[in-house]
Amino acid sequence: MAATFAPVPSGVGSIHPEKVPGAFYDAQIELTGDASYPTGGYPFTAAQLQTLFGGAFSAIESVEPQGIARVGAAGATANGAAFDRVNNKVQLYVLSTGAEVANAVNVSTVVVRLRVRFY
Repeated sequence: MAATFAPVPSGVGSIHPEKVPGAFYDAQIELTGDASYPTGGYPFTAAQLQTLFGGAFSAIESVEPQGIARVGAAGATANGAAFDRVNNKVQLYVLSTGAEVANAVNVSTVVVRLRVRFY
């Protein structure tokens, strides 16, 4: 099983909530973790945006995690998120220690909302 990325509905009935501020597209994406977190984080590239939105996008300008990752299970560890621009990966961190989530940890109840700017 792999992590999933999905567009977040805008609440005004649009299927694809991306918009064009200047020459960029802007979208809210939700990442839902999987049962085995990969060392270094989840890959996130322009190719995934092409799959999500059906466009011919060439690059990601920025990825901004929105708040703290939601956790669906009571008593689960709270996680923060960051985007590694060099390796194009979304990384999860344990808030209480600041360390990256360990390899193979089940983060299937973790949902991270990302604001993504791309072209």
